[in-house]
Amino acid sequence: MKHDVILSHLRNDKRPVPDKPTLLPKNLLKQTTPIFLIRHPALSIPSFCCRQKAVFKFEADDEDFRALVSKQWVKLVFNMYRVRAQGTAQLGGSEYAERQEMPPVIHAEDIVYNTGQLMARVCGVLDLDPGGIQYAWEPAPLDQQPLDHILHAFFQDVWGSKEVCRDQEVRLPSISIHERIFIDATSGC
Repeated sequence: MKHDVILSHLRNDKRPVPDKPTLLPKNLLKQTTPIFLIRHPALSIPSFCCRQKAVFKFEADDEDFRALVSKQWVKLVFNMYRVRAQGTAQLGGSEYAERQEMPPVIHAEDIVYNTGQLMARVCGVLDLDPGGIQYAWEPAPLDQQPLDHILHAFFQDVWGSKEVCRDQEVRLPSISIHERIFIDATSGC
């Protein structure tokens, strides 16, 4: 992500979508199909907090922490593709104007709990053979894992796994229950 773009966007959310909010080269953006992975904040924020603590040591009030957990960069990139697909004048005659379809958006929980169906659907969208998908593998030996401490913090579970790990299905907290608790707690203020 372009650090200055994400921070200025966080500080003023009314800015137009930047032409290219990422450091990725324009040719790569034009020649690839991104897949947007979304996850409920009640699951993604605690997971990120746990992993980042040893590496970045962000606190909840750090602006960079807010930039990462708010997913603003992902939203900016997604909006870049959305604007391009809608053919709006916002990007004018830029080289992005030729792409018309929206990239796939998948729910992270589907990777774990609906793996086969999801992969068949993604392969269909990308015109790939689903027969090449592996659902089990050998863990990566320690000497073949990257030494980068950031990658290690975020991917050590994947490198040590043998398959898609399925715990019991995740149940999201009920927003209405938390809303009621909040209303009750603040009613005397």
